[in-house]
Amino acid sequence: MKIGPRYLHGKRSFSEPSLERAALMASLAEAPGLLSIGAVEPHHKGGHRVALDVDHARLDDFIAHMNAQGWLDGM
Repeated sequence: MKIGPRYLHGKRSFSEPSLERAALMASLAEAPGLLSIGAVEPHHKGGHRVALDVDHARLDDFIAHMNAQGWLDGM
């Protein structure tokens, strides 16, 4: 299942977009059900837009993981 969320961190602020991107990538690396990561781009309203392919059967697990890591979907 292809999705394109915009992620913002709800608890941390980052001094540079590259630090936020690195933290996001670390969380995604451990996410259950993630099949692939496409483009990761800074969003003009903050956070990063990410092109992802997630196993549809594990979508709830994926969302719960990202929420537990403090990432909010800013769509």
